Amino acid sequence: MAHAARAMVRAIVLAFTAQPVLPRMRIAWDCDGDNVLIEVRDQGPGDIDRTALTRQLSGRLQTLRGRIDIESIAGWGSRVTLTIPLDPPAVRPDEHLLSTLNPRELEVLAHLAVGKRNRAIAEELGISQSTIKFHVASVLKKLDVANRGEASAIGIRAGIVSGEAHPAPGRS
Repeated sequence: MAHAARAMVRAIVLAFTAQPVLPRMRIAWDCDGDNVLIEVRDQGPGDIDRTALTRQLSGRLQTLRGRIDIESIAGWGSRVTLTIPLDPPAVRPDEHLLSTLNPRELEVLAHLAVGKRNRAIAEELGISQSTIKFHVASVLKKLDVANRGEASAIGIRAGIVSGEAHPAPGRS
């Protein structure tokens, strides 16, 4: 959790320093007993890109079950508050089965989990359909399942989300 929290603060700081003027920035870490509370604020122009920052941090926040609040007031500055629970995310059923899959196989499984066919997966990943067939066969073998549907079910239960190379809540 600490590594992910530092990485999120780093991303926030970089977003703040991308503003044309940044006279002052404050970073505060605290703990309320149940959560790590992080606040980053500045006295900049208040034109931070809230959408881009939220999108950039959403994966880690989802994994850690955290929340983000971003406030910007033109001419006054911006404030980003992160709340991250101290309790580790619950392990999802079937997540342990995914530990045998390599990153590309996890990526293919994520696409299978949303029902994509080999051609669509190949186009999105920029590789051939025959390579996708190889990866699908490898996923089926490693998960010890008979078909794509069973593999998809395991991926969904383990928290695989299309476009991510890892389960959403249990791995970072």
